[in-house]
Amino acid sequence: MFIKYLNLMISSRSKTFTKLFSSRILETIAREIRKKGIDLEKIEREIEEEADKIAAKKIEDVLVGH
Repeated sequence: MFIKYLNLMISSRSKTFTKLFSSRILETIAREIRKKGIDLEKIEREIEEEADKIAAKKIEDVLVGH
């Protein structure tokens, strides 16, 4: 069913339809996240920690001159 709606959105030039479709996609994603108990805050923290490590490594490389 998702593919059917996606194909309709791609073929449609209606801004209203696209907005409604986008809203439905976001609602579906939110529902699945709640249903599966996905902790978005935990994922965000993990991503930020990894980004900090990468940034620190890059800064260290620049300061060391590599």
